Amino acid sequence: MDDAYGSKLWDILPMDVNISGISDTDESIILDGCKAANIRWKSFTPVAHDRIFSWSRWFAQRLLHLSGYAFWFSIPLMIFYPQIGIPIFIYALMFVAISPWLLRHMYLGKFWGTQGWFFGFEGYMDIDTIERQIFGSRLGRMKWTPYSSPLSRHHRNVHNECVPDDPCSDPTTRAMVERAKHARPGEQRIFTIVDTGSMTATIFQAVRPPVCFLLAGSEGGMLRAIGCSYDWTTATLYRETVLRMETPIQERMIRIPRVKVGFNRPMRSFETLQKAGEPEGHLVD
Repeated sequence: MDDAYGSKLWDILPMDVNISGISDTDESIILDGCKAANIRWKSFTPVAHDRIFSWSRWFAQRLLHLSGYAFWFSIPLMIFYPQIGIPIFIYALMFVAISPWLLRHMYLGKFWGTQGWFFGFEGYMDIDTIERQIFGSRLGRMKWTPYSSPLSRHHRNVHNECVPDDPCSDPTTRAMVERAKHARPGEQRIFTIVDTGSMTATIFQAVRPPVCFLLAGSEGGMLRAIGCSYDWTTATLYRETVLRMETPIQERMIRIPRVKVGFNRPMRSFETLQKAGEPEGHLVD
């Protein structure tokens, strides 16, 4: 029995999770001791990060800050003391001209630590756009995951290293993304999860957007994370997808008490807008 990742059932090892109960009515179980993390779908938010001190970045910051003062200070000097004001004015213009490069250099440098967030959105964006939306610029820090999802793609470089590829470089995945733009309720959609802890992004398919991830197993040196949607009417988490994540991510998650997990979420009836009509409200005295 193989799964979507080509792994055998007996290759997947359960983590320190207990099955507290099994339902005989809705095919759900109660898990105790899972490690979990929420997914933020509302918007991106600033991510805290650590960098070591750099003299070059400090010098670029001082030049950028002083160029504005030098510009305005040089204007009255050119009127009364042109031999002093003109060189200062030229200095200010020169550093104003290279200010985009100075600004980019200020934000360069390796991140030695980042705040862990799971950001989610429906659809696909290229990795440079995702990084600009979160960090304000494209600095090449983020990358796609090479094998976290069945839609992930990778290749080996000349040094025999695994290098992740853009999932949409595969025509099959690109066709899935285009087809998902017109998906109806109950059909597979495309979602993207951004993990700022590992600075990676993963694209996957699911019927509904998962609101959290539960760590429940490990296989092949990676963890199995269950992406679950939530049905508030029955207080049940329903499995929507299963992703593979790096082992260190469990240190950033918290352990939760008993939770009810289902596998087949019932589909609600729906109609098109033409048949259902607009919602109507009534005033209540």
